[in-house]
Amino acid sequence: MIQKNKPKNEMDEKSIDELEAEITKLNRKVVQQTQTVKNILQTTVKNQSNPPPLEIPIRITEAEVEAHTLEHAQAEFYASIATLDTIISNYQLGKIDAQIYNEQLKFLISDIFKFKILLEKKGYNISAFIQEENIMSKFTNAYQKLKTLGIFPTPL
Repeated sequence: MIQKNKPKNEMDEKSIDELEAEITKLNRKVVQQTQTVKNILQTTVKNQSNPPPLEIPIRITEAEVEAHTLEHAQAEFYASIATLDTIISNYQLGKIDAQIYNEQLKFLISDIFKFKILLEKKGYNISAFIQEENIMSKFTNAYQKLKTLGIFPTPL
């Protein structure tokens, strides 16, 4: 605010001093806000890179374990992973809509999880299966999704 009864030089200096103080305050606020945004982004990235394992309430009875041969369970496990990879690829290409993708995703992940448990109950090594069948390179999308969800062990 310019005051009329002061000499022009004094008014200019006071105005400059006030402006410098205000700029300093604003700079501090910007630095604080920038730091807050950085913290939020870091927290978001951490949460995305380390999501909690997916909890799917599936119970496999001993009768179910006995009803499936090892070969049948392996074939179902493999087929479900291959289908999941195809669904993810088609969704990424825009060939299926989000609703169908989400429905199929839930169904297939549940199926994969079920056969993983079944195979483990039969004493089968899932990590060995993933490596022997080259799942990581054959079905990259499915592998990444299942690893992210905590269904596949990390690292293999």
